[in-house]
Amino acid sequence: KSSLGKLDLEGSFAELFPTEVRGGGQGFCYNLGRIVSAAFPAAVGYLSAELGLAVSIAIFAGVAWGTYVTQVSGTSWLPLLLGAAAVIGNGCSFWVVTRTRTLRDRRAWANPAQAARADFIVKHMASRDFSLVLLFFALVGKLEWFLWLAAIGSNLFWVVLAWVTRPSLLVRA
Repeated sequence: KSSLGKLDLEGSFAELFPTEVRGGGQGFCYNLGRIVSAAFPAAVGYLSAELGLAVSIAIFAGVAWGTYVTQVSGTSWLPLLLGAAAVIGNGCSFWVVTRTRTLRDRRAWANPAQAARADFIVKHMASRDFSLVLLFFALVGKLEWFLWLAAIGSNLFWVVLAWVTRPSLLVRA
């Protein structure tokens, strides 16, 4: 029970409204929050499709900052470092995917097998559809795990794609 001097807010509001009105107001607010949060993954997916990299970077940075600010034990900089690694990985991934698509458009591949590998990686792994994974980790209260996966996964992706496209860059030079 919270009170400030002689002003007891909980008791004051309890007497202002009948039980049915208070119950209805609480139920409305509770369910409105659930409806808005249920629509959030679809909104993130839509914004990712429309705005691409900017939304991904904003989400990684926001999750990192939110995890840093709300941590209970101490002030660890780990969430901020993981968020920065994910943002840098996204920027490098964007660069490598753009370079890979340029090679495809110019038909500058060293061999067809290499073109098929790079095309497979870009089609199946360069997806911005991570909102369901983010929602899952948010529901189980483990957003720091999402940051670990985002930091490692985005950097691993661009390194692998850069390695696959490497022979074509040597042939063109």
